[in-house]
Amino acid sequence: MIIDFTTLQASDYAAWWGAIIASLTLTWNIVVAIRSGARLKIYVTPNMELHPPHPGKEGQRYIHVRAVNNGTLATTITHFCGYTAKTQFHSVTKNVQPFIIMNGNFNIPFKLKPGEKWTGLASQDMNYFRMNYSI
Repeated sequence: MIIDFTTLQASDYAAWWGAIIASLTLTWNIVVAIRSGARLKIYVTPNMELHPPHPGKEGQRYIHVRAVNNGTLATTITHFCGYTAKTQFHSVTKNVQPFIIMNGNFNIPFKLKPGEKWTGLASQDMNYFRMNYSI
């Protein structure tokens, strides 16, 4: 079927225009619905040291964690856990060792509102990683 645009009337153009705008509006509403809610961006930096160090803890390594809520709704941070892997390949194949950090300075539970940042610092015990992966 070939559409002959020379025979279209004003109401036909209005119908096409309405169909196109309705389709774009539906697409935009789907995008907005998918992107609404809390969206966290997590930054983790291992092997951090405090300067000046705490007395008696010179050379102690820490894990620094920063979370930013880039979403539209608030969320609550309830715990901190992660995993270690020997290589990137092990990470992809889920051959990992999970862990949870209980000895940190995390101030949790913490309500993270849109646009807010949260930071935490935990002692990094390398003996744990050596025990599991012989590093």
